[in-house]
Amino acid sequence: MRSRTMKLLSLALAVCLLLCGCNLIRTDPEYVKQQEAEKAAAEQAAYEADMATVLAMYYGDRVVTKGDAVDAYNEQMDMYSSYVTYMNYMASMFGISESQSITAEDAARVRDNVVKEIVKTRVLDQKMLDLGFAAFTEEELAAIQTDATNEYNTYVENAESNGSSHDEAVAILKTSGISEDTVYRAVYGDRVKERLESVVNKDTAVTEEEIKAEYDKLSEEAKTAYTDKPASLESVGNKNQTIYYMPEGYRYIKHVFLKPEDAVMNAYTEAQSAVSALEKEASDLEKQIAGQREATAAEATSSDAAAQTLNDQLTAKQAELAAKQTELEANEQAVWANVQEKLDEVTAGIEAGTPIDELIEKYSDDPGSKQDGIRERGYLVYETSTTWDSAFLRESVALENVGEYSAPFLSSMGVHIVKYESKPEAGVVSFENVKDAAAKAALDEKKETVYNAQVEAWVEEAKPEYSFENWVIK
Repeated sequence: MRSRTMKLLSLALAVCLLLCGCNLIRTDPEYVKQQEAEKAAAEQAAYEADMATVLAMYYGDRVVTKGDAVDAYNEQMDMYSSYVTYMNYMASMFGISESQSITAEDAARVRDNVVKEIVKTRVLDQKMLDLGFAAFTEEELAAIQTDATNEYNTYVENAESNGSSHDEAVAILKTSGISEDTVYRAVYGDRVKERLESVVNKDTAVTEEEIKAEYDKLSEEAKTAYTDKPASLESVGNKNQTIYYMPEGYRYIKHVFLKPEDAVMNAYTEAQSAVSALEKEASDLEKQIAGQREATAAEATSSDAAAQTLNDQLTAKQAELAAKQTELEANEQAVWANVQEKLDEVTAGIEAGTPIDELIEKYSDDPGSKQDGIRERGYLVYETSTTWDSAFLRESVALENVGEYSAPFLSSMGVHIVKYESKPEAGVVSFENVKDAAAKAALDEKKETVYNAQVEAWVEEAKPEYSFENWVIK
């Protein structure tokens, strides 16, 4: 009996030691570190194998892997997602319940395009070398990066100028497919194209017939675009782009602009905004009082106390408005006083017959009026424009005859004197007047066609073979 008991105790002790030993192995720090390292190594190996998946081969032995494409793919998908989200938001604003979504087919299309673009980019890089161009140096790549950064920052600043915060501007640009990376790739591509085009289009030229055909096409497109929406031509003309068709209702305006000191102008515009707000509040109270009177006349329930409250509020608001109008008048006088010395010199120059171009060059604080095209012709202003400051438009279209000047007037930006510089002839612009621009447009279009055809031929020469199925989009 004792022997049997000892055997049982020995067995129990062995089991206990075994269990304790297992526990010690599981909690040993070195063992845990080893297990974690092995797991991390296995995951890294699996990741590297996945990234090495071949999606395309070209020139027989060169490859594009998933690792080459995944970052660009993710960026494109993020932009696509932002765009879809924005479109769904806009649809909901118009009461449209149906929403868009990104399908597997959409994602596969993005994947395919990304891989094809990588192949094309690499083929063009190789063609640069084949044609005798050296690879971009570190300095040249740094210059490309600088140009791309500056261009992207300009996009952001323009978006911010519409009232968006920096983060909002970046998000808006992303929805449009604009990011730091996409801008860099575009600038890089332009530099490659400049080199290759110098060879591809060395002998490309256009005939007189081709120039005339381009003129006819551009004239017809402009006529179609601006007949129904004539005001939209304004932005084209003021960006110094060629005008092929001029609707009725336009004139060219030159002006001398005198910018007051910021503190003086800000005080005026703030008082002006406050007056506008108070005028609206007073008008709303007057409407409420009138509505209450109508209700009383119709024997509806009325409260004398409520009516008195509204009248008291209106009286107080009118007093506040009168005080603010007095303040506005004082601020307006301060604006005029701030620019009076220069204004007197400009006025004297006009009376003495000094050309407005000289006055603009010497006195005007509007840099836009000194830019090429605007300097020669003036600003293109449409009779019912929504682009310009209301005072600027009012005074510009009030001038009856070419050559007339307005009296000095105050806008939301400062003090102006405008001149009716010329009235453009309505209708299709003659071929002779825009022949050089049409020739450039025809040549640019032909060069683009020739270059794109050559790029397509180069890519075909590389004999790309695609294995999109190796990257399954879920």
